[in-house]
Amino acid sequence: MRAEGMAAKLLCGLVLVLALGASHAQTDLLAAARSRGLTSFLDAVQAAGLGSALANRSLTATVFVPTNAAFGEALRTLNLQSLAQLAQVPGLLAATLQHHVVPNSAVKASDLKGHSPLTTLLTGQKLAAQADCFCLGRLCFTWSLISRLTCDYSVTSAGGTHAAITTRDVRIGNVYLHIVDKVLLPNVTQLGPAPSPAPTPSPSGGYATLADALAAIPELGFLRQSADLVGLTKAGALLADANTNVTLFAPTTQAFTRFLAGANLNPLTLLVSGTDIIAATLRYHVAKDGGLRADQLSNGQSLATLLSGRSLSVQVDGTGVSIRGDLSTGMVTRANIVAGKSVIHIVDEVLVPNIAPNAAASPPPSPSPATPTFASVAAAATAYPQLSSLLAAVQAANLTSTLSDPNLVATVFAPTNSAFDALLAALNTTLAGLAADKEGLAATLMYHLVPGVAARSTQLTNQQSLPTLLAGRNLTVSLPGGGAVRIISQLTTAKVTAANVSAGKAIVHIVDTVLLPDPALPPYTSFAAAAGNARGFSTLSAALKATGLDAALSDPTLPYTLLAPTDAAFTALLSALGRTPEQLLADTPLVTRVLSLHVLPQVANARELVTRAAAGGASARLTTMLFGRLLTVSRVPGSTTLRFNSSATTSARVVAADLVAGAGLVHTIDAVLLP
Repeated sequence: MRAEGMAAKLLCGLVLVLALGASHAQTDLLAAARSRGLTSFLDAVQAAGLGSALANRSLTATVFVPTNAAFGEALRTLNLQSLAQLAQVPGLLAATLQHHVVPNSAVKASDLKGHSPLTTLLTGQKLAAQADCFCLGRLCFTWSLISRLTCDYSVTSAGGTHAAITTRDVRIGNVYLHIVDKVLLPNVTQLGPAPSPAPTPSPSGGYATLADALAAIPELGFLRQSADLVGLTKAGALLADANTNVTLFAPTTQAFTRFLAGANLNPLTLLVSGTDIIAATLRYHVAKDGGLRADQLSNGQSLATLLSGRSLSVQVDGTGVSIRGDLSTGMVTRANIVAGKSVIHIVDEVLVPNIAPNAAASPPPSPSPATPTFASVAAAATAYPQLSSLLAAVQAANLTSTLSDPNLVATVFAPTNSAFDALLAALNTTLAGLAADKEGLAATLMYHLVPGVAARSTQLTNQQSLPTLLAGRNLTVSLPGGGAVRIISQLTTAKVTAANVSAGKAIVHIVDTVLLPDPALPPYTSFAAAAGNARGFSTLSAALKATGLDAALSDPTLPYTLLAPTDAAFTALLSALGRTPEQLLADTPLVTRVLSLHVLPQVANARELVTRAAAGGASARLTTMLFGRLLTVSRVPGSTTLRFNSSATTSARVVAADLVAGAGLVHTIDAVLLP
């Protein structure tokens, strides 16, 4: 009986397992989400009209489903009360959900990283998958080879949301469902406009309406999306009316991306809760004067806009046509697009009116008392409160006259006050302390200026090398995508937060980090800087400081040549003399004489020295800064190496030549020359 009872229980269990398996095989994604209480996801799917697509039992996909808490957090971030408010933004909720679906591939969490980046249903936007370890069979290890029972997995959206997978590998037919703790937000600046009928051609060529043109031109996608949101493209509205007669200056999606990054605005937040700002900004791009072609725009012309009390001004010069707003300037990159009775000119920057963020919700403000048509770089820095630290640094380094020149042709990267604050905190000093080293401060500021070219952000190319005013030191341009511009220095990387500020004949780009040259790398600003920063010259630097010669050799204009003994050369000398470094440096008169013998009161590069030695038969005699003492320079037989000899029969070979130090040169030598 016991055996029969046990068999009956096993049979019942088998039937239950088979029944559950059959149920599991027949369920769909939405049913699985419902069984797990993921009600916010289900509400979003219904509001976006995606229910039938995701309930399809033949669906093959990998789907990331946010928790209810994740949806709540996203709504709070966007300052919304419900999903219904999010659904009011045309196409946005559907696009967000599509960004959670990877079609045609059911991928387990452990395999996601191998498939990364993951192509989603949202065209052009992918997910990046991460894992904090890797597994070999049943054994898992961190990247530092520490064993783990399992790995943690996560994904990052195109909009930068990083979500951890909290429940993984829920299998529903040909779908793998992974539950995540964040809503994966797309990059809304890359979303196309809401679906609309094919643009109607204009009888005279071009487009029938402005809305048709915005829908048809890919680089204006975010502008069209914004116009949709505030109702400007509805039937009969301003941009959808064939009788509208205006001139539209249309910023590209990349221009919007730069503007939003510089203003520290989340594009998604702006779309869902910043309609007043969007409406005001769009009206500022519409000139009341209708159908103006590029050849009808003249230098200095003022154009009244649909934003009450606000005008744009036109600048025409050898570089083309630019449109100046209150706080930014855009260059026309594509002109004369006909749209009904109107004309569109595409510009490379968002034209920003000088209004508070909530000004559109209140009566129109009075015109700005000052339009930033800056006469010089210094004038621009004076006008922007966030550049007051830069202005103080420029004054302390005695560079005001240079940057006040209205004829200065340059590209200037201007760090904000926050950038200087971060640098001062890292150095544990104050701006006054930084200014105490005028030479170093001047060099750092010169490193922010690219002379001879006024480059707008659209004229910069990826990996472009920019020679700066600091001789021999270049900056590198990085364009990571999405309209972002980064400037890479030898020690830091800065993001351009506001671009294309016109300042006389120069262009200023505001950056969020101070660009720093590496003082350990040549060229050096002076002989003292070379000795103090170049690797392998610590003893020489200490000797210069002990004798007070470092002050004299800090002058960047000295037209001298320094023969610089290495630390190894000083070690050999100390060993031969039986002295410690402290004992040697304490003998200030002797050290001063030795160092003076190593300074030539002329700029002599290696090639010139070889020529002079050959002209002298085999060697040449050189005057030094040690009164009455000469050095002899010759070429080592059978080589191109130079050798210096002193009257004390000490000899040193040049091991590195022609290092720039201000207006002079440094030759590294392998021994200390004695008088």
